[in-house]
Amino acid sequence: MWSLIVSAEGVLPRPGQFLTRWRVSRENNLASILYGYTCTPVQGGGITHLCLDRHRMCAVFGVTMQCWAQIRKFGENIGRLGAFFVLLFSRCSGTSTEQLLDLAFIKADTYLAIETESLVSSGKNFVVTVTARKRNINTLDLNFQNQLSVTSSGAGTLNISNIEPWSQGKTRITLSYTTTVGVGSLDTIILQLAAAGTSITASSNKISVYNEPTLHHFDVTIPTTTQINTSFNVTITAKDVNGATLTSFSTPNDAGVLITPSSASGTLTVTSPASGFVNGVLTVSALYNIAVFALRVRVALQSDAAIKGESGPLNIQTAALATLANFRVMAIPIASNKIRLNWTRIPEAFDVIVEEELTPGNYAQIANFSGSLHYYYHTALAAASTHSYRVTIKDNAAVTLLQGTASATTFGTGGCVTNIAAITYTTNQSWTIAGSPYCITGSVIFDAGARLEIERGALILMSSTGRLTFRNAAAFLPADTGSGMTRITSVSDASPPVPHLGVVLESTASPTAYAGATDDYANGSVLRHIYYEYGAEFRSDVNLKVDDVFFRQNLNRALAAYGPTKTVVTNATFQNNTGSGGGGLAGIPGVTSVSAATFEYNTSNAPQGWVHGGGLRNCNQVTNSFFIGNSSSQGGGGVGSCNSVIDSFFVKNYAVTFGGGQAEGVALRNYYSENSVSGNGGAIWTYSVGANVITHSYFENNATAGNGGAVFLYSNSSGLQTKGLRYNWYRGNSATGQGAAVFVDTTNTAGSAIAFTSLQEYYLDNATGNSALYVRQNRDATDTDNDIATIINSVFKKAASDAESEANVAFVLTGTPTPVGVSNGTINNSYFETGAADCTAAFITGATSSCTTPTPNLFKTDVQWPFCASTAPGQATPANCVGPSWDKPVP
Repeated sequence: MWSLIVSAEGVLPRPGQFLTRWRVSRENNLASILYGYTCTPVQGGGITHLCLDRHRMCAVFGVTMQCWAQIRKFGENIGRLGAFFVLLFSRCSGTSTEQLLDLAFIKADTYLAIETESLVSSGKNFVVTVTARKRNINTLDLNFQNQLSVTSSGAGTLNISNIEPWSQGKTRITLSYTTTVGVGSLDTIILQLAAAGTSITASSNKISVYNEPTLHHFDVTIPTTTQINTSFNVTITAKDVNGATLTSFSTPNDAGVLITPSSASGTLTVTSPASGFVNGVLTVSALYNIAVFALRVRVALQSDAAIKGESGPLNIQTAALATLANFRVMAIPIASNKIRLNWTRIPEAFDVIVEEELTPGNYAQIANFSGSLHYYYHTALAAASTHSYRVTIKDNAAVTLLQGTASATTFGTGGCVTNIAAITYTTNQSWTIAGSPYCITGSVIFDAGARLEIERGALILMSSTGRLTFRNAAAFLPADTGSGMTRITSVSDASPPVPHLGVVLESTASPTAYAGATDDYANGSVLRHIYYEYGAEFRSDVNLKVDDVFFRQNLNRALAAYGPTKTVVTNATFQNNTGSGGGGLAGIPGVTSVSAATFEYNTSNAPQGWVHGGGLRNCNQVTNSFFIGNSSSQGGGGVGSCNSVIDSFFVKNYAVTFGGGQAEGVALRNYYSENSVSGNGGAIWTYSVGANVITHSYFENNATAGNGGAVFLYSNSSGLQTKGLRYNWYRGNSATGQGAAVFVDTTNTAGSAIAFTSLQEYYLDNATGNSALYVRQNRDATDTDNDIATIINSVFKKAASDAESEANVAFVLTGTPTPVGVSNGTINNSYFETGAADCTAAFITGATSSCTTPTPNLFKTDVQWPFCASTAPGQATPANCVGPSWDKPVP
């Protein structure tokens, strides 16, 4: 007997389906309704199966169906089986059993299933798939549309990127979780989902979140020295925030990273391996095509330029410069029994130790004396004997300043091989190593087109009356083939050595002929492969190419280049020379260009009013050169009267009157450190004009007893003069007077005015009594011109020694007898460290903006103080700083 047929799960079967499990409910008193209904058993079945279709269902129940909306409403609350009972005892019409059995009573029997990855990376998106399923029969609930909310366990941050619309019972959620655990550690979370408007919730399985190390910066390693057009390795290592190598970082070749040089003077050519980054490391081959000091290689991620790195400094030399470095210690035979040693004279030298090599690598001390001496005579030697030496120079703290080796062979028993007294040559002469030494005891003149050809490595010794002169198309022609340097020096064994009378190319001598419009030598006289010491100047009154030369210990300048139109100097070292105006190199009317040159400890003792330049005087352009320890009794301790100085270094130069490092000219990408002056302009004094007088340069610890610890801009012409400083870095400079970093001067005459701009510059920790930047303007009854000063996007931070009330910027109006009007200074989008009262503490004086309206300028007392102490040269301003974000110049 039948009473009611229901599936074991409490769900009615669809039409055409077989009930494999069923039960009889005697409690519902429905036997009369179902009595007599039969169904054919399935063949082989061990239990009676019942097949339902719409006709039999209606017949069995004896009802007609009418109001499905009411049925659905009941089903929402009591479930599918309850709705079936309601339907069963209702009187409805016109609806089939199939419609009844297809009812979707959604919420009561729906649950959510979550599929996700078991391991994800912190901060990176992953996808969660969610399905709505009907309970018990485990099929998709195709009509589920309720909005989902997602939360998670854990102390990190959950970010929902996207929730796709429901489709066929499925949706996908894109999300990420940023953990708080340390880099390289695992966190565990559980996601919780809730369907809006219901009590349906679901939880995921445990998800492991890996705080994967991410790319933070690159370490870049290069050698410290190499030669031009010579390959060197650049090793780039991907690093995380903790400095650990990010072994998972990989790109093909060098794709994805941009490799550039810090100097724009030349071209960096990079060749990358096909393998690219391997375990986070990429090594590429690079070469640079010009000589430059302190080149740095920069690497940046192309997709995010803030992720970058920079190498240490690399000095790229010509082959000649690399060789010249070996001449810091020199040994020259001056007799059959005597060798003279000399070396670089360093002001800080305290102790000199001279040793002779007895056996390879085994040295014995033969002399020890004061650091003020720069020569030593080793005597009582055997004729034709070879001796090797090591010279060590130390300061008063026993720190080694210089150490070098040299060797020489004494003359044979006959003394000088070739003795030359006063003579005039009208035919070509050839001086060789075999004929060396050539001992010159008088005036030797080359005339009537005669050439002096000198084999590289020959030795020329001149007495105090010895001189070489070239005139009437005669040519000085040292050979370019072979190896070594031709040495021209004094034969004197006095203390100090008595100088010879030098070499002169008179105005009628054969000049250098250049190859077309290039700086390359073609024919004529040339000065090359020469070591020249203890003499009067080497003077050229004709155009001359100078290449691969070393001048030391000359007492009336080293090289006087007076060629009328073109003198080119490359690969030259000038060391410990003294002269009146241009201690190392002097040009009148001016040297065309100087490149890859070193000027060390030269002195200009010019009387007042003379042109200046302790190392170099008068030139059109200096590039990739180094000036250290030079001094001038007037202006320009390192260089004076050169139109432009580019990619060069100035360290510890000194001048009496103006420009401790550089006097006159513009400056681009230079480094100035510890230069000083008794007058004005610790590093630079210049009256050059233009929007880019000084750009991309670095000034550190320069000092003046006057005004302008780093820079003094001077005005000496009429009309409106534009003077622009751009993208420079000033740190730790000082002035006894005004302008610890920069002093801008003007004239007191009518018709002359200054338009000054400081754009995107850093003024940091400059020690001052009044200002880091001081701008003097003049306006009175006779001088009515309006000087203009504008500061844009710059950063000012006072020195620790300064009182809070002292100004870092001052616009000061002067006039005779009294100023007329007010100063004309504007500050825009700049950043300041000030006292508690901001501008009312006189931090900025004379400005027409900033103080009353601190925005767009910011002050230390504002909420967002922009300066970051961690910012260093060559690094971009950290992201959490408000201040400028350009790359600082790099020494």
